[in-house]
Amino acid sequence: MNSRSIFRLKTKHFPLLALILVHIQFSCNSPQPQAQTNNAGSLDSLGFMHSLIAANPYADSLYLQRANLYFQRQLLDSSIADLNKAIFLDSLNKDYYLYLSDVYLANAQSKSAKEILDRALALFPDNVEVLLKIARLQLILQQHIQAMTVMDKVFMIDPQNAKAYYLAGHLLYEMGDTTKAISSYQKATDFDPELVEAWIQLGDLYTEKNNPRAIQYYDNAIRIHPDDVETLHNKAYALQKFNRVQESIELYRQICDRFPQYEPAFYNLGILYKSEDSLDAAIKQFSRAIELNPAESSNYFHRAQAYILQNNKTAARQDLLKCTSLNPTDNEAKELLLTTEK
Repeated sequence: MNSRSIFRLKTKHFPLLALILVHIQFSCNSPQPQAQTNNAGSLDSLGFMHSLIAANPYADSLYLQRANLYFQRQLLDSSIADLNKAIFLDSLNKDYYLYLSDVYLANAQSKSAKEILDRALALFPDNVEVLLKIARLQLILQQHIQAMTVMDKVFMIDPQNAKAYYLAGHLLYEMGDTTKAISSYQKATDFDPELVEAWIQLGDLYTEKNNPRAIQYYDNAIRIHPDDVETLHNKAYALQKFNRVQESIELYRQICDRFPQYEPAFYNLGILYKSEDSLDAAIKQFSRAIELNPAESSNYFHRAQAYILQNNKTAARQDLLKCTSLNPTDNEAKELLLTTEK
């Protein structure tokens, strides 16, 4: 199998971007003014939130809610302004500092994220959530020694914190110690069997290590989140890698049926069909992948290979011309294109 036949793995281990662009969850503990909503106003409407804040300018929780709406709309500067206002009104609400640090990171302001976390640490020096945010920031900035020092303090305060072991797994992985990273993820699942992210990391790392136990870890993650398409995809990839080809094909079929807009599954299924000499089925999958992602040159390349195996050089040539137009440095496609001229 040539290098172009490598399957697409939606790898999740060491997700630095995911560590930055987290799903923000917060609780509004301060009293909120009672408001009647109607078709013209709701709490997910910026206009309505503007009117609530105008009527209640000292309600810090309203600024938090509006900051979240701004964040969802990628209006990050406005989100930052509202969170700073919330902190001004209630400087002892830890969650405001943590949320603001996330928005600063999403806005590529790591220095400001550090400054706000330093303020939080001064107020809450032994708070595990604050310490984990600091360690996460240091991980993102590749300050590994500093992050390990913070993690040591976390484990002294809370030696059974599953999220801490999960974060430590990321840190150890980046430091090149995959064995200890795996051990840390396993401890995370020991302390919290519902921590789906840790099961996913274990599945990905065991797949990387060619260990079939990866399937068991993916199954644990799928039990918790059965609709996570990337985990399903990675399990199907692992099944193929461990020579359970028919099971892999069946799972990819299920993914394609359940998630008809998920292009990588169609691509990988096409690769499997092509390897099994099911050329019509392979072409059908690559065609669907092209519909979903017409800018991906490898879809055209592999469909062209299938056409050549069917002795349809005209169709193959069209695909290879498209492939090389999308990727002019693709020498393998250029070489294959020459064969269609004979």
